[in-house]
Amino acid sequence: MSFNVCGGVCRHGEVATTARFVAKVATRRGVGVVLLQELCYTQFRRVRALLARRGFSGRFEAQTQSPACANDDPRHGTGFGVAVLVRGHISRSVVDHLPTSPGLEHRVLLGVTATIAGRPTFVAGVHLSPSPPETLREQLQAVERFVGSRAGHPVIVGGDFNTLPGDPALGPMFARFTELDETRAGNPEMGDRPTYAAKKIDYVFLSQFVEPQASTVVTAMSDHRVYLGSALTPGAG
Repeated sequence: MSFNVCGGVCRHGEVATTARFVAKVATRRGVGVVLLQELCYTQFRRVRALLARRGFSGRFEAQTQSPACANDDPRHGTGFGVAVLVRGHISRSVVDHLPTSPGLEHRVLLGVTATIAGRPTFVAGVHLSPSPPETLREQLQAVERFVGSRAGHPVIVGGDFNTLPGDPALGPMFARFTELDETRAGNPEMGDRPTYAAKKIDYVFLSQFVEPQASTVVTAMSDHRVYLGSALTPGAG
């Protein structure tokens, strides 16, 4: 599950209803990986608490500070950024700082290692810059380099990439990984299930998984749809 929560502009930092919605979708859909973007730390903390009842662990990394977010944590303050939650124990976590143009919101790749479907798996979440185009290209290259070295093992990397499926800069990701929408589309570059208005800008890329399936949930909670999917381990089913 990948979801741009729009926790500042759309939700104005509200915690209880926002977190309850995220946790409900994750629980009802039986997902094992949750990738969240545009999330206040206080919202993340509540999502983590709700999903902990289902055996989830989570990590958060701020990309900026937002006045919409509550300032009630000495470490994160009004932190606003990305989160990764997985069902099970996180053995390692890493933050890779992506190239960002001066004056723009800082961008990161947040990664964790956990056991997914019985296998150690690297899971990463991103929210890339919508502009300028050269910065987005540099960030895509950095993401591909960072996770590409792990592609011989199970990898899940997703989030709001802020670009369309036909962007040539996404080519290396499509070449190395399978995207959740690929089976429906029949052509990875044309996997265009809308995730934001009438556009697809949210993705989940996989390695060492097969038979991906994708769907979306429209919600008034955010300007993005919830992007959901499933995949099998090779030889399963």
